[in-house]
Amino acid sequence: MQYTGNYQLKKPDGTDLVKISDLNENADIVDAELKKLANHATNKSNPHSITPLQIGAETPSGAQNKVDAHAGRKDNPHAVTRAQLGLANTLSVDSSNPLTFYLEDTGDTLMPTKPSTSGTSSVQITLPPGTKQIQFIWSGNLSANHDNASVSLSLNGAVVDSASLQTSQPGGENVQFMNKQTPLVSAHPGANTVSVSASAGNNASASATCDGVKQIGIGVNIV
Repeated sequence: MQYTGNYQLKKPDGTDLVKISDLNENADIVDAELKKLANHATNKSNPHSITPLQIGAETPSGAQNKVDAHAGRKDNPHAVTRAQLGLANTLSVDSSNPLTFYLEDTGDTLMPTKPSTSGTSSVQITLPPGTKQIQFIWSGNLSANHDNASVSLSLNGAVVDSASLQTSQPGGENVQFMNKQTPLVSAHPGANTVSVSASAGNNASASATCDGVKQIGIGVNIV
């Protein structure tokens, strides 16, 4: 009788009588070892303590860092086109076409200083296709002595913003505002008229300057 080297399975010699019990014992040993192998193959608890580094896998923190870095990219890494986003007919906005426009005449100023003087000065601006709204920047100065003064900024005849001063102080009062931002107001593509109006009483003066357009609201679809 001989035995295998690993599991000591019985190997009868040619002169040995074959016993059913020997065959059964061999079968039991093989069955037990196969069951161990099957259990090990389905074990999900990493019984050998293998690390991600050993198998070249990404660590959770490393994977998250890569996801965060990708999410923060602004250079369109997937080369998505405007057409793919359904924006084929919209106005492109970039460094060469920013959402900032300035009046053609940045010094458009009205300064009535004579008694009971009022007046309006205007300038025309041309807005791009698809424009829906705009926001202005303007500055002004009001001063009065026992009197009143006011200024207003209008777009196409509608007042966008205004400022006023009324005082009974004998020494006078002065109100100055710089780079005041208006709310977003409705506008349309093409020519638009921006007006600065001022009025002053006998002992008052008013001045204002519309320096530029801060924001342009662009419509989603341009027909």
